[in-house]
Amino acid sequence: MIVTSVEGRPIKIDGNPRHPASLGATDVFAEAAVLSLYDPDRSKAVRRGTGVYSWDAFEAALRTQLAAERGRDGSAFAF
Repeated sequence: MIVTSVEGRPIKIDGNPRHPASLGATDVFAEAAVLSLYDPDRSKAVRRGTGVYSWDAFEAALRTQLAAERGRDGSAFAF
C-alpha cells in the first residue's frame, strides 16, 4: 500500500504497482481503511496513568517487564 498524507494525516491509499498480486489495484475496503489511520485525539507522548514519560523510560520499563515474563509460557519477544 502507498499512503499519501498531508501534515501527518493520511488522505489517499493506493495499491503498490510493484506488488505482483495487486499490480497497484485497491478495493473499497482498503480505501476506507484510510479513515482508521488518523485519530486527531491520539496521544503524541508515552503516558502511564497521568504521567508523561520519554520513549527511553518506556523501553526500560518494557525490557524489565519482558525479562520478568520470559519463559513463563514459552513465548518470546524481540525488538
